[in-house]
Order: sequence, then C-alpha cells, then structure tokens
Amino acid sequence: MDLKELAEYRFWMKGPRLSDLVTGWVVASEDEAILLEITNGAVVTVGDSYICSVTTGKGLTQFRISITDVMPQHVRGIIDSRINLVITKEIPRKRFRGTHTLTYQGESLMVEVIDISSKGVGIITPIELPRRAEVTLVFILPKGDLDVRGNIRYSEAMDEGGTSFRTGIELQQMGRIDRARWNVLVNGGGKVAETQPVAEAS
Repeated sequence: MDLKELAEYRFWMKGPRLSDLVTGWVVASEDEAILLEITNGAVVTVGDSYICSVTTGKGLTQFRISITDVMPQHVRGIIDSRINLVITKEIPRKRFRGTHTLTYQGESLMVEVIDISSKGVGIITPIELPRRAEVTLVFILPKGDLDVRGNIRYSEAMDEGGTSFRTGIELQQMGRIDRARWNVLVNGGGKVAETQPVAEAS
C-alpha cells in the first residue's frame, strides 16, 4: 500500500498503557516516516511505541510506530513493523476544512466543517442544535453548489462558555448525481470554492 494514501484520514493509536489513546489526523506519510496531528491533547514522548490504525476507503491499515520527534500538536514517527490492511465496517473520516452555510428552521449560519465521510459530516457550530433536527449544508464547489440534507446526531459544547459546539450530521439519502459528487469529495477529488458570508442566526 502507498502510505501517501493515508494523508488527511483520521487515525487513532494505542500505547502500552490503557490511558494511552491518541487521536488526530495523518498529515503526511512517505517511505517509513509519518507525520501526525494530535487533536485530543494526548501527551506523547520521543521513544514511545504505538499501534496506529487508519481507516480509508480501502480498509483498516495498522502498523507499529516509534515516535522520533515531538512538536506542538504534531509528532513524527518511524513505521517499524509490517503494514497490515484488513477489511473493516468502520466508515473512514477524511479531514475537510472550510466554512460553509448551514440552514436550520429557515435561518442560515456559517459553520466550520471539520471532516466528512460517506454517511456524515462533522462541523463546529456557534449554537447548540437539537438531536434529530433536520438541516441543510451547502458546499460551494467550482462546478456548482452541492446541498446535502441530514439530521443532527449530536451537538456538544466545546467550551464552558458554550460559544462553539462539535456537531455531527447524519446524511439523508441523496440523488444519484449528488451522491456521485459527494463521493468525489469524500475520496479527495474535489476542491471547495470560498463561500460568501451570510447573516448568522440570532
């Protein structure tokens, strides 16, 4: 397997202790080296060894990694085991940064998209959205807007002040053409144009 295919996919790693769970995004990988962005605040030390798992459209890739360099929010490591690829039912999540328009009960607000998958979208919203609420998310693309509809799975405060919420959207069924365009985005073949600002929901 070409390790470059792991870039921008979600990873998780387990160390020798039960508390050693590390999650984040694969930034880059080449030959036997891999650069990871840590998003859960885990503390990693040079010399630590982990079992790293990355789910892509091809399946679950697992390997052992030895940490060689620690930076703020990033670590670099060397893959020191055979790479195993297994079939999995886990849905791969791909990092997908950008600000897009979400409509809820007729109101539009700008939200930050964090990741996408074949069945859902992870976003950050300025307000808490109720579970099962129906929303529409508009992606501005070079070949035309793509409107996706879905239902809120969760909306959890990210800070004590309640100024931002990590929100998950489960996508509703799409038409054949929209599904094909969505699959292009999920598989890394699409580019997003800049969005135009809209009024935030009050």
